[in-house]
Amino acid sequence: MNSGLSLVLGGVRSGKSEFGEKLAREEDKPVLYVATGLASDPEMEQRIHRHRESRPDNWWTLEAPIDLA
Repeated sequence: MNSGLSLVLGGVRSGKSEFGEKLAREEDKPVLYVATGLASDPEMEQRIHRHRESRPDNWWTLEAPIDLA
């Protein structure tokens, strides 16, 4: 990918995290991961935990489940 910026959008459980993380791992550039999931139930809490654990330590993460803009 030649662009300096990639934005991955999609619906709930659409595969956007897996796709975006794959893209980010292929690039040798800084990564800001904007996480918008809201831990509203135990299943979602588990999913968020798995996502946190899967990200490399050198990625910046912004958790913004509400009021993103």
